[in-house]
Amino acid sequence: MRLTLYQRDDCHLCDLALGLLAELRAPDFDSVFIDGDDALEERYGIRVPVLRAHSEALNIEFEQEPDLDEVYRILKAAPGVEVSEDRGNNRWPMPLDASGRDPVLVGRVRKDLTQPKTLDLWVVGDQIRKGAALNAVQIAEKLFGK
Repeated sequence: MRLTLYQRDDCHLCDLALGLLAELRAPDFDSVFIDGDDALEERYGIRVPVLRAHSEALNIEFEQEPDLDEVYRILKAAPGVEVSEDRGNNRWPMPLDASGRDPVLVGRVRKDLTQPKTLDLWVVGDQIRKGAALNAVQIAEKLFGK
């Protein structure tokens, strides 16, 4: 059996699916980009609306192999960031968790099994509360002292 993942260029759910397939070491799967192909977009190109929040599957490459404990320490100490995960119950940050809150929620931090010196993580933030306006205020507070 061969699995085909039909995806868009900047689809965080597609990136998450690819990450899961990589973790599972799925041997036979293809990834087909549907952007620009009207027939494929019509058949597979749905978007899932989410009220008030953005979600991103990030893949970050480092110069050296990252230490997961150090990454967690940095994330937990970062202002405006909240590590939110419960691995035992397979619970990760969800858009509803971030809705109406200032912190950006981060979870599912793990090493990318497909390439060295790379981490995957899941990030969720309220698109109204944490946006350009709040960022400007926080930068001004940092620059001019609060």
